[in-house]
Amino acid sequence: MNSFERNKIVGALLATVLFIVVVGLVADDLFQIEQPEVKGYKVEGVEEAAAETPVAVVVEGPSLASRLAGASAEKGARVFGRCAACHSVQEGGPHGIGPNLYGIVGVKVAGQADFGYSDALANYGGTWDFELLDAYIENPAETIPNNRMPFAGISRANQRADLIAYLRLLATDPVPLPEAQPVAEAEEALDFLADPEAPVEMTKPVSEEPAADSVEEITEEPADEVEPAAVAEAMTEASPLVAALRAASLERGEAAFSVCAICHSIEKGGAHKIGPNIYGVVGTAIGRQTDFSYSPALSGHGGTWSYQALDAFLTSPSEAIPGTRMPFGGIKALADRADLILYLRSRSDKPPELP
Repeated sequence: MNSFERNKIVGALLATVLFIVVVGLVADDLFQIEQPEVKGYKVEGVEEAAAETPVAVVVEGPSLASRLAGASAEKGARVFGRCAACHSVQEGGPHGIGPNLYGIVGVKVAGQADFGYSDALANYGGTWDFELLDAYIENPAETIPNNRMPFAGISRANQRADLIAYLRLLATDPVPLPEAQPVAEAEEALDFLADPEAPVEMTKPVSEEPAADSVEEITEEPADEVEPAAVAEAMTEASPLVAALRAASLERGEAAFSVCAICHSIEKGGAHKIGPNIYGVVGTAIGRQTDFSYSPALSGHGGTWSYQALDAFLTSPSEAIPGTRMPFGGIKALADRADLILYLRSRSDKPPELP
């Protein structure tokens, strides 16, 4: 093929392409197609759904009544360590920077005539009910503006509940806890989101028992069995308490006492706190100190704080001496109790012999 023929073929191809382009431009000018506002096909007989407004879902935490029902006064006693610099809680105790808080739950705000309250508290009115205490402990400055309490507050709701549960017990006649209302199940809230117009009853209580087909059965390890303090049983060589005391650690016991130090002093001649000074407690008479106001249960109990009696009381104060006002749940592990008893024994002028 010579060059002349190749030029003819190339010229023909270029002419064809130019013709197609020109035809397309002319067609666009002749036929203009309007684009629909909403893409898709409209099906006759089906109404268009209106745009839905987004639903804002607010998830609230457990109610105050529910938190108080599950609160721990023992943990609350530790939380009170933040308050102890300004407040005492012994019955008839002195005021500090802040007023004495014994029996605070349920009494009139600024009700103690011998303490100089700020004008904000003195003129507030009302009572220290559970709701007001919870709000005040969370943020004193916002709850009662212009009060002089130099405390930022406790943001954790469970810690506030623990503290209130502890303060509630520090009273001659503790105020009853509020009754917790039934809590709605999360599935019902999800049903509402799926169909907002469907009627939903938010009153179904959460089941307290595990489902029959639950993967794992939850069991609780039984607490160590301890003879009651009133039982005068000789501590034999085979006694678990004797073995535990022989293996106990004074250092661990001193560390364990840090929890007790919130309520008790242990220095010789030390002052009473929420509970009595317990220097030399091992082997002495129960309720022996005449300058401390014991509960009738302790003052009328009789007997001595023997190793067995201390072990029983530290296991469960309310079971060992029913009616005691000691807000402490007890120490479950025998080894931990033995460590603490060994430390208490060491804090004495004449430590009694170990069994």
